[in-house]
Amino acid sequence: MTKEESIGFELVGISTEEFAILAESTAVDDAYELKTGISFKIDDRKHQIGCFVSFMIEKDLEKLLKLKVGCHFIIKLENWNSFINDNDMIIPKGFASHLAMLTVGTARGVYHSKTEHTAFNNFVIPTINVSKFFDSDLILNLKDEEE
Repeated sequence: MTKEESIGFELVGISTEEFAILAESTAVDDAYELKTGISFKIDDRKHQIGCFVSFMIEKDLEKLLKLKVGCHFIIKLENWNSFINDNDMIIPKGFASHLAMLTVGTARGVYHSKTEHTAFNNFVIPTINVSKFFDSDLILNLKDEEE
């Protein structure tokens, strides 16, 4: 069993950080472009990692819809402490990728719910290879996160 396989964590919250339909759409076609972003925040006091996924749907450079969803995970204390190195938190890339995958799936469900009865509901967010976002372990500065 690898270190990444034995990380104890629990999903403790889901948040819709942003949602807006910026322009109405009447049809869904291949001209849509989906931009995806992934970010992380940590709360050292609560031993929590927040993973945030954002989607922007555009067509012909016009922004049509934006969504940002967060999943908040509490990390088992012994694992949390093993991530800390001086003033940095080093999250193994496989674990960061796993949290991102869970958050993308959650965001897909929020998207479906928020766009029900609109033309956007016919646009299915495709599968996303979240591992492409992580070429190495994720390093977050503990002091930066306190501000």
